[in-house]
Amino acid sequence: MITVKLTKGTMPLKYGWAALRDWTGLTNKTLQDLEGLGTSMTVEEVISLIWVGLKQGHRAEGKEFTLELEDVADLMDDNEELMDLAMAEFGKSMSRPNKKAVKRTPQKSKSR
Repeated sequence: MITVKLTKGTMPLKYGWAALRDWTGLTNKTLQDLEGLGTSMTVEEVISLIWVGLKQGHRAEGKEFTLELEDVADLMDDNEELMDLAMAEFGKSMSRPNKKAVKRTPQKSKSR
């Protein structure tokens, strides 16, 4: 999670499975569609991606979230770097290795 500085203050931005669930629900995209993300997104998809990141950032910090999609579009008008920051944070969150992943040790083959 990061905190983004905006003209109207700062806001937490967080991406993870909850944000992915929200975003795929809003856009009717699947996990497979994430492969091309960033290269062929509609305006609605970009605004929605930022909205879910802000929503989940607020949730993670226990803050009330009252922004509508139109409010996020207005934030983007006033903060040109918001899209780039959100896309970079989304990319980082999706490429992070799972720290809790179980390491598998190869088993020795049994000889006969």
